[in-house]
Order: sequence, then C-alpha cells, then structure tokens
Amino acid sequence: MRLWELIKLAIVASIVSGSVQTVVADLTMPPSYMGGPLTVQAEWEFSSPFVSSAIPPDFFLSIPGSGVELLYDGFDTHIDLDSASNWIWTPGDGNGGITPSGSTPASLGANVQNWIDILPIKFLRIEITYQGQPPLIGPVIGTDGSGPAAATPVGHFPVDGNHYYEDWVIKPNPDWEQIQITVLPGSVLDEIYVNTISAVPEPSSVLLVGLCLSGAVIASLPRWLKRKRN
Repeated sequence: MRLWELIKLAIVASIVSGSVQTVVADLTMPPSYMGGPLTVQAEWEFSSPFVSSAIPPDFFLSIPGSGVELLYDGFDTHIDLDSASNWIWTPGDGNGGITPSGSTPASLGANVQNWIDILPIKFLRIEITYQGQPPLIGPVIGTDGSGPAAATPVGHFPVDGNHYYEDWVIKPNPDWEQIQITVLPGSVLDEIYVNTISAVPEPSSVLLVGLCLSGAVIASLPRWLKRKRN
C-alpha cells in the first residue's frame, strides 16, 4: 500500500471516529478514535464471580478498516490472573469487582487481540475503575511476528477518586498486547476498559494532515493550470 493510500485510510479513520462512539458501562473518558476503523474495544466489569484464572471480556468489539485486515486469532481476548487463589470476587461498586485475597499485591495480564495491518503505530487508552488505592498499570508489551515491542506511556490522567486512565503508544504496531495490572491489598478493581487503534500519525493530528494536504493541492492548481495552458 502506497503512502497516499495510508494517509487516506487514516483520514477516514479520523473522520469516522469523530462521529461513531460505542458507549460501554460507565466509561468516563472514551478516546476520540473509539468506534472508528481499525479500532478494538475490550471491557471487563467482573459482574459475577470468576470460575478460572482466564476471564473473558464482558464486551469486545473490533472494527475493520479497508476490509482486508485480519484480526489476530492466536487466542481470544481475555485476562490471565497470576493465580486464581490470589484473588476473590467482591460486590465492589455494586456491579462486582476483584481484590487480592491476601496481604500482598496481586496482578493480572489483559491480553488484547489487534488488527494485523501495516500501519506503524498502536495507540492505547486504558481506563480503570477502582475502590481504595488506584491499581498500577504496566508494563504493557506488544507482540507480533517480529517479536515483542515495549509500549511507552504518554500520560497518567486521574478523573476522580474512582477512575483514572492512561494513554500508551506501541511501536512497531503489534498483533496483540498484554497489559499488566497490579492491585494492592484492600483495594478493589471494578472495571477495565481498553481501546486501541492502528494509526499514522497521531490520531488527533490525522485530520489536520489531511486538511493541509488538501490545501496544498488547491494552492498548486493555479500553477498547474498555467503550465497546461503554456
């Protein structure tokens, strides 16, 4: 795929994602790209007691781009608890949650499928709903055919006393990623929301790039027409 085709796909992703939003539970800060092409959404509410250390999402949505991309199928999106015995289910905020069973922190890995495509960057937003001390996010590791790729945190953004989110970037763009989350004793993890997008460049600047390209084409038209007349 040529660079111009990549840019067109990214522009379409930006425009569509500005108008399509899929609302899940009490997600407080959805990213602007949510619901656009080449995005993935995964949500865990822990609304009922877990039956094993592998927990499927309560909600999962993957939206293709041009239609030729394949969703990674090495596994279905799920959480791996470090050990089921390290956790107990609790009513949490009223909709359910999980908390360490002992006096030491417990951790889990959220394994999220991605689109397999040629765009160079993966953007992630991870939002946590909790009670007590905020759970810790990281590391985040992406994996594709060429091996693992470490993610870089962009920022940590508290929303209120029960919600916060973090933005991360993975380059090169992985086929799937694992998000490690650690919960401190006495605290409750109520919900996890993961949003991802394959992108080039930063999603918020894609539309600006498209407008600049359009402006450059329009500005060059008089010179092109003059050359054609001559």
